[in-house]
Amino acid sequence: MENAQIPRENVLGQIGRGHVIAFNILNNGRYKLGGTALGSAKFAFDAALDYAQQRKQFGTQIADFGMIKRKTGQMVADIFAVESAVYRAVGDMDADSQSQGNDAAAKLASMQNFAMECSILKIAGSELLAGVSDESLQMFGGYGFLEEYPAAKYVRDARISRIYEGTNEINRIVMPRTLLKKISSGEIELTVADGDNPITQMKNSFATCFNAARQHYGDSKGFDANQEVMANLADMMIAIYVAESATLRLGQMDSAKQVHRDSVALVTLQSVARVNQLGGELADHLQVEVPVASATGDLLALRQAIADAVNEEGRYAL
Repeated sequence: MENAQIPRENVLGQIGRGHVIAFNILNNGRYKLGGTALGSAKFAFDAALDYAQQRKQFGTQIADFGMIKRKTGQMVADIFAVESAVYRAVGDMDADSQSQGNDAAAKLASMQNFAMECSILKIAGSELLAGVSDESLQMFGGYGFLEEYPAAKYVRDARISRIYEGTNEINRIVMPRTLLKKISSGEIELTVADGDNPITQMKNSFATCFNAARQHYGDSKGFDANQEVMANLADMMIAIYVAESATLRLGQMDSAKQVHRDSVALVTLQSVARVNQLGGELADHLQVEVPVASATGDLLALRQAIADAVNEEGRYAL
């Protein structure tokens, strides 16, 4: 293609701005991958639940065993949370595009504006699928390895989702780096807010860690010199966004069931624990005091209640 002559009418976009389209193709692929992985996770879960309700041991369907209910309750809550994040991000991108005229340029700008969310969906969706497909195969037992059963296919097909559209490791670097650019440009401001709910507390923990990393490493190339710090920050962002998305969705539901409330409670408890763990590691590394988020609840009882609800339904139907 060296010295190739391209007719003016055949030029796509603006000359010299092709990289913008290329990078946004990645953003486009990332949020779509999040949704695709979510759909596959639902299929894998439904297949495993169907098998567990048919398979009997000691005269009881294995779906009623505590170890299986532990798995199904967790998978349902995780699927609900990632599903909430997908709906939220795609809805926000659509609204942003509509506000700018919804033409090709507006859609391109919208994907660029929500690049962090696209990375979150890619990571959250692909890692959800990895966990659900693995647990699905486990529920099938030895049959999970046989091609006559669906579990093997879900596990086999799930593995690539953490690699393409930018590996999950690359996306974990993209997220804090993109946030830094938005803060440096004045587009957003990262401050500690008032409030004692778990979501605000987690955000305050993250803001403290992020600002400490900026102070320690600076705003230039030094900021992402330590990729372990970047990974901790990214995982905090994912946990907060997914938990907040589930909470917002619950608040907008006209007829929320107890299983919805239990799923949000479970995800929130586990997100708080995750953020506290990651924040504690950064506190030790950066020598800074990080506020601790708090949430209370009975994790085991929540998982059991969610499993009971989905067993009665016979499939994921949240």
